[in-house]
Amino acid sequence: MAFAGVAYRAQWQRHGDFTFGVQQESYDKNVRFPDLPAARLADHPLRAYGDAALALSERVTAYAGYTQGLEGGLFRPPPAIDECAVC
Repeated sequence: MAFAGVAYRAQWQRHGDFTFGVQQESYDKNVRFPDLPAARLADHPLRAYGDAALALSERVTAYAGYTQGLEGGLFRPPPAIDECAVC
């Protein structure tokens, strides 16, 4: 797996913090569907992420974040089960 990307981070001391970025990934994967031959697929998706933290008081901070992961690929059959959901 190879990565390339850009990111930006802004900090405002004692008030908040903001980060966002985009990275391009490169990977190969083997895909198998019932009753079909196996296929080897390559993809180079762009993935986005970001987070923000806002100091509400000296002791309380609000935080929100977003990360786009690899598990949302286009080559998953509709009845597929998330492997991590049963861990």
